[in-house]
Amino acid sequence: MSRLVELTAFVIFGLFVVVMLIVLSGGGNPSGNPYLPKCSFHVLTGLYCPGCGTTRAVCCLLKGQFLTAFRCQPLFIILFPIIFFLTGKRLYELIFNTVVKLPFELQFYRLILVLVLAFFLLRNIPVTFFDCLRPLF
Repeated sequence: MSRLVELTAFVIFGLFVVVMLIVLSGGGNPSGNPYLPKCSFHVLTGLYCPGCGTTRAVCCLLKGQFLTAFRCQPLFIILFPIIFFLTGKRLYELIFNTVVKLPFELQFYRLILVLVLAFFLLRNIPVTFFDCLRPLF
C-alpha cells in the first residue's frame, strides 16, 4: 500500500508542478502575481530561506533568462539536475518495484544537506560580499 501512496503523491505533485509552470509562464514579475504565495519564513523572520527566489528563478528559466535565474536562486540552478535525476531514480524504483543502489548515495545526500545549510547561513550574513547569494526582488 505504501508504494501506491507514494506513486499517488508523485502524480499529485507532478500535476501541481504543471499548473505552477502554466501560471509562471504567463509572464510578468512573479512577485506581483496574487496567486503565488509569499515565503512564510521570510515574512515571519526577515531571513532568506534556502528556497527564497526559486519561483522567480523558474519564471526566468521559462523565459530563457538563465543568468537572471542563476542570480535569483543559484543553489536551485546548481542542484536542479541532481534533484531531477534523484526524483527520476525514485520514480523508476516505484514503477518497476526495484531498488537502484548508487555508490556513496548516503554521503551524497549528506553533502546536499550541508550545501543547503551553508547556503542558508551565508545568504543571511549582512556583509556585502554575500549579496550575490540573496534573491533578486
